[in-house]
Amino acid sequence: MAAQKNLQVLDSIRGAAALYVIFHHWLLQFASVPKWITKGVFGFGQEAVMLFFLLSGFVIGFSYLRSSDQTFRTYFLKRLRRIYFPFIVAVLLSISIYLIQDSLRENFSFFELFGNFFMLQDVAFLKPGTWVEPFLGNLPLW
Repeated sequence: MAAQKNLQVLDSIRGAAALYVIFHHWLLQFASVPKWITKGVFGFGQEAVMLFFLLSGFVIGFSYLRSSDQTFRTYFLKRLRRIYFPFIVAVLLSISIYLIQDSLRENFSFFELFGNFFMLQDVAFLKPGTWVEPFLGNLPLW
């Protein structure tokens, strides 16, 4: 029972890190937001992502060890279902916005789309040597 309580605490911290990243991305869209908010209060987006991934690795490992079926196939299918479903929804949303906005039509690239499906995307100005940019400029996909 204590392990379950500790796991809930870690999940709460992981959720807070995810919300922080969401607010970080959302606030970057508005030029009118003061710099002390975007650079000061919400200037630790990458750190929040790292915290989220670190805690996710622990939580995933912990739940895997508690699982009755520890085959690679089961683990892989669970991860695929949890990661790719929201990812596909985000890509479909990006395509929907693309179809609505004429200004994005010149940015569509099948190479970029397939590169994102294989998780090869990153933001080039942050990581030189990036193979593929986030699909249609959807930076949270990185």
